[in-house]
Amino acid sequence: MNCKSGDLALVVKGMNVGKMVQCIRLFEGDTYRGVTGFERSNPFWLLDREVVWKNTITGELFNVDMLPDSSLLPIRPPDDDVKSNEKDELYNCKPCEIL
Repeated sequence: MNCKSGDLALVVKGMNVGKMVQCIRLFEGDTYRGVTGFERSNPFWLLDREVVWKNTITGELFNVDMLPDSSLLPIRPPDDDVKSNEKDELYNCKPCEIL
C-alpha cells in the first residue's frame, strides 16, 4: 500500500493527474463498485475532496470522494530507515582538511 491515513498525496493516474488530495481513511464497503469499475480487492482511500472518475466499463464520468491507492503517490518525509550508526557518521563527520 502506498498511502497512510492523513497523508497528502499526488494523483498520478487517471483523469486527476497532478491534483493534490488528503487520504482520510481506507474505504470500507462496495458502494462505489459500479461507479469505478474496480473490484473491491483494490484498496481505496476516502479523500478530503471530490475528484472526477471515469467508469472503465461504461465510460461515464462521476464525481467521487475516493481513489484507489495505486493512483496515489504519498507526499511525506522519507522513512527513517537509516541505521543509528550510519546517522552518527552522517551528523558527526569531521571537518575536511585543507591540502
